[in-house]
Amino acid sequence: MTVKVSVIIPVYNAEEFLEKSLNSVLNQSFKDIEIICINDGSTDNSLNILEEYSKKYNLIIMNQKNSGSGIARNEGIKVSKGKYISFLDSDDFYIDKNSLFEMFTLAEKLDSDMLSANLKTVKKGKLVESLYCINREEKCTILPEEYGIPWYFYKSIFKREFLLENDIWFPNYLRGQDPVFLAEIFTKIDHIDYIPIDFYAYRYILNTKTKYNTKQKKIDYISHFIDVFRILNNPKFYKIYSEYEYHLKKFLKREITDEEKDYILEACENDIFIFKMFENNLDLINKENEIKRLNKHISKRNREIKKLKKINKDLKSRKIDKLVNVVKSRIRK
Repeated sequence: MTVKVSVIIPVYNAEEFLEKSLNSVLNQSFKDIEIICINDGSTDNSLNILEEYSKKYNLIIMNQKNSGSGIARNEGIKVSKGKYISFLDSDDFYIDKNSLFEMFTLAEKLDSDMLSANLKTVKKGKLVESLYCINREEKCTILPEEYGIPWYFYKSIFKREFLLENDIWFPNYLRGQDPVFLAEIFTKIDHIDYIPIDFYAYRYILNTKTKYNTKQKKIDYISHFIDVFRILNNPKFYKIYSEYEYHLKKFLKREITDEEKDYILEACENDIFIFKMFENNLDLINKENEIKRLNKHISKRNREIKKLKKINKDLKSRKIDKLVNVVKSRIRK
């Protein structure tokens, strides 16, 4: 069998969702595919699930010590044989059983380096529309700068030869590998083809505490911002660049404590431009926090003043009532 699409699945402690993920690939109407599962040092039952499936289906299982999904995907790319590559996370799944066939057929016809489709998010077990869809009703072609911020690379398939010829790989980060990978592609590609089908279901994680729960994860995520800004430092990517700077500020504000700011700045001190941007954002956040603190203090004072005014009004009302009673008593006399 000639492999037309390689599906690369990094697996780490995914026992809860892994079977649904694998089944969504195995149930595809398109059979000219290979499934490459890289067990990234799982400590749960994930490896056993993979081995059970491999007894029934043609799965390629690779094992590595826990190194992150980026390194796992790179290993998958190296051994892949498909003309096109699709990346699937072990807690996500393909929505439609014909999607890989439709995507490959169009990609091959157009000789696409990158073909994108629609992604939906899974929230509380339900599929909901994603904010990061191209939202066109017909097949079309867009420029890389029209894609938006380099997120959700999963909703695309990529020509393997294109990735190898341009030496495009995932960085060795615990967080933020995907945007760097996609940003690199933006600078090496002329256009992106699009097909309006619901392809990928992304399981949305409401709780971000585990995503950035170590110092290294935070440093890696900061490093990914540095990489993306450096890669997209081109006037044609100005809109994406500006929007990503907003997400940097949001991340710093939400995830970085005052005690962590020193090592964050230290992580990017070798790049003066990036360092200045981080420093300015941190300074701006400090000012915003100070303004919030002052506004909170002012609000408290205003509430106290309002309370005092009410007390004063009540006292005046009581005095008036007392005077009225005095006048009434005298009238009676």
